[in-house]
Amino acid sequence: MILVSGCSLTRRLKDNQALVRKITVKGISEEFAEPAKNYVDKQQQPNSAVNLQFYYAFSKNGKKNIGEAPAILDSDLVEFSRLQIQKFVQNKGFLNAKVTDQINIKKKKAELIFTVAPGTLFKVRSYKDSIADPKLAALYQTNKNLISHIKPNRRYDEDSLAYDREQFYQLTKRNGYYDFVRQYVSFSVDTALNTGLVDVQLVVDNPADKKAHTTYTLNNTLIAITRSTGRERGQADTLQVDSQFRFIDFSGKFKPKTITNYIFQKKGQIYNIDNQTLTTTRLSELNVFRNVPSPAYQKTADSTNRLNSRIELIPLKKMSNRVEGELIFNNGRYGFNVANTYTNRNVFGGAEILQVKFNYSILYDNTNNQTVINNGIQNQDFKIGANLTYPGIISPFNIPTLGRYGIPHTTFASNYQHFFQKGLVARTSIINSITYDWAENRRRLHSFTPINIEFSTGKIDPTAAQDLLAQNRYSYIYLIGRTVFTAGSQYTYSRNYSLLTSYQNFVFFRGSVDLGG
Repeated sequence: MILVSGCSLTRRLKDNQALVRKITVKGISEEFAEPAKNYVDKQQQPNSAVNLQFYYAFSKNGKKNIGEAPAILDSDLVEFSRLQIQKFVQNKGFLNAKVTDQINIKKKKAELIFTVAPGTLFKVRSYKDSIADPKLAALYQTNKNLISHIKPNRRYDEDSLAYDREQFYQLTKRNGYYDFVRQYVSFSVDTALNTGLVDVQLVVDNPADKKAHTTYTLNNTLIAITRSTGRERGQADTLQVDSQFRFIDFSGKFKPKTITNYIFQKKGQIYNIDNQTLTTTRLSELNVFRNVPSPAYQKTADSTNRLNSRIELIPLKKMSNRVEGELIFNNGRYGFNVANTYTNRNVFGGAEILQVKFNYSILYDNTNNQTVINNGIQNQDFKIGANLTYPGIISPFNIPTLGRYGIPHTTFASNYQHFFQKGLVARTSIINSITYDWAENRRRLHSFTPINIEFSTGKIDPTAAQDLLAQNRYSYIYLIGRTVFTAGSQYTYSRNYSLLTSYQNFVFFRGSVDLGG
């Protein structure tokens, strides 16, 4: 299907309508002009020519959600956009900025021009704080240089105020202030001097009828695992693991240690939202739960300022199976490929994942008008393999749980392959390995395969062997017909792998060492 882009984009507009095709912001540096365009109302943003053509061709006047509806000029929305841009520029430190708009229309195509009169750029003269709670004030002073973006002599920016408010909130949540909310934080901004300087004051109020904010410590934790349907039915496995953890499992399939190893909120510690997030992240990474919500907290009835927590987990279906098929047709040859993947989650109750893969492919040669299908086989490949992945390091040595920066894994793998090519060779390979994967910190990843054993043997077709000998291809005969037993070890180190999807500058390194014989 071909859409001719030369068709007029305005062909369906009425005589009194115009299509917005361009937005221009003038009077201010490019640093602010480009972001300012994002504050123009969505319905006044210029269309993509292709998407608009799709809309005209297939949407039936908007009845179907295809393409992009035309951005028809609307003076009310232009005025709204002008006010939004003016507010944006003022928030960036040009407190007295004014924005005017102009609309140029030619052949039913409109250009919106917003002209900014920025005025004086205001800078921060002083930044002080007024925190009613002395302990909270001391905590902020200790961390102020690390979390604050508001500095004297810098451009006044309301985004920095919002950033500092959020950082103050996160600071309290990492230091036991469970009840703290963002509404306690506000800013007082004084521009009365009218000299392009701003005095900023951080104000943090105490809760109503209280002299200070309350800090909380963690108490008991209830772990509740439902069935895979999300329901709590039948007889549950119940166990008091220790003085902190109580374990209730309606699925009857999990060991308590599987969960408690990755709960980083310990009894007696102060409440810390980072440990809460870390707990939910690691439990999700076990890949055996469908839903891992944040823990629910309840204050104890006494005056000890403690929190009981409840972690509710919904497991995934224990077993799944995926079947895939593919038909092949190529230059008189035809065949098929069949694959099956069986997955069993939580095999032994410790969030182990067993995966068995089967693959069989065959290609027939019909170029010589073969009448018997077996005689027409060109090549076939049969593979079967099993991986058992355990969330932890299985070792004869006493290794602590390495879960703070990622779930460590021990993987046992075994694979068998038989390959046949008509008139040339039949090869059989068996590979067995044990691999450890773990994270040293957020940026350093390790993978170590201490045992990797491979046995491979081949049987060359006698006729093919004679033909190859006649061509003096001794090395090729040896290569495809040899029997090999190899034992080895591999180690791989990666640095900054987690930053590959980020937009910052960094140095990525990955190195491997392979020893074998």
